Amino acid sequence: MQTECTTIDVIDNPIPKEFYQEYWQKHRPVIINGIVSEWPATSLWTPDYFKLKFGSTPIRYERGKSDEVVKDPIRFLESDQTFVDASLSDYIEKMQKPPDLGRTNYLAEFAIFDVIPELIHNIKPLDDYMCMPKFYPRYLQQKLKLKPRFWLGPKDSLSSLHFDMPFNFFVQIYGRKQWTIIPPTQSKNLYYPCSQLNSQFLHWSPVDIESPDLDRFPLFAHVKPIRFVVEPGQIVFIPSSWWHHVRSLETSISLNFFWFEPLHNILPLKKYLFHRSRRKILNLLGLKKLIPYVEAYKI
Repeated sequence: MQTECTTIDVIDNPIPKEFYQEYWQKHRPVIINGIVSEWPATSLWTPDYFKLKFGSTPIRYERGKSDEVVKDPIRFLESDQTFVDASLSDYIEKMQKPPDLGRTNYLAEFAIFDVIPELIHNIKPLDDYMCMPKFYPRYLQQKLKLKPRFWLGPKDSLSSLHFDMPFNFFVQIYGRKQWTIIPPTQSKNLYYPCSQLNSQFLHWSPVDIESPDLDRFPLFAHVKPIRFVVEPGQIVFIPSSWWHHVRSLETSISLNFFWFEPLHNILPLKKYLFHRSRRKILNLLGLKKLIPYVEAYKI
């Protein structure tokens, strides 16, 4: 069940049943205090800690190719985004220098526990809050959880407006981030699906919500976003298909925990796969030029 909301609650140390009934079951986002405050990561993890202790670790970070600030999500995703291989210490040293204008360096969605497995002892599992039905076999529950993803970036690192198919616990470890979230009921006003983005980026919006071009995207004027700042030690729960835009207000370290629950993911997944399949069929039939018209009129 989707519950429309215009603000986001902040709650302290909820019991799993409370979280399930008031937020997960109703697909309501929420900020949670207390659960991660005792994690060793919240006191240990800083850029200098990673630089000194794990500096030789190989990583791949994203950056922009152009010398100008690229604010247009379509242009950045389709042509300006590139990736660089480096050591963790080299990346952090670059990140800590004055910024190179227009070249955003961001270690994003990194599977850190695969390459530094000992760090798993710095966190605790969030399984009790993932609301898996008890009749699911244990092996299935494990399959439905994705590997935690690590984010390390300087001030102004940006994830432009998009949604995720799984449910998401986003844990802020170090620094603060500005969040903007929008319910999936507003997807048409965010120009989803956007024919100018290829299928890899189908779940992204073409709108730069920090400086929207209402001549190109007039429907965005009807959107009422929810904005808030997330502090270290807080968790943001983002239900499946909720749109979110995230900008770092300062150097920041975060983790997110994705998981699927098929009984609740099936409808948005069907819609997403429908859009992707329709594009593929039109391409195979040599009718690629029709995609913008088909998607614009919701055929």
